[in-house]
Amino acid sequence: MTGETARLRLRPLTESDADAVFSLTSDAEVARFMRFSRQRERGEAVQLIRGYLTSGGWAFAIERKADGRFVGVYAVRPSEGDPARWDMSTFTAKDCWNQGYSSEVLGEIVRLAREELPGITLVGHVVAENRGSRRVLEKNGFSHTETLHFPDMEGEGLCIYQLAL
Repeated sequence: MTGETARLRLRPLTESDADAVFSLTSDAEVARFMRFSRQRERGEAVQLIRGYLTSGGWAFAIERKADGRFVGVYAVRPSEGDPARWDMSTFTAKDCWNQGYSSEVLGEIVRLAREELPGITLVGHVVAENRGSRRVLEKNGFSHTETLHFPDMEGEGLCIYQLAL
């Protein structure tokens, strides 16, 4: 499956993207709001990609149309224990932040999901301090449904956003 926005192309993520993925996941600023810690070895990026590819969902490499540059990853996969809920995960290069790319991609993900997965609920988990990602979800019609707090998690908690299709 592929997708496209005005400026970006979504193509299937492959293990051959490991170097590009590692360039992002090894960046402390990119990894700071992710479910994984900053990666120290390329093999960790390979494992992350394999996890996305075997999840039963979608895993996309995000490329800029203008120059073909790899700018990030978007994955959507069934939640454990509830196939009607699909969890989303994304990360992009720092120099691509605040350019509207995430909102464009999420709009395309929602469009694809409406066509291919009617009746599911898309779920986003966002660290409360990540105000930009929270705005992207809200702009695309997601509702903040709860905030989770964990003893080992610093900050304001983990916000859960949902959109029923």
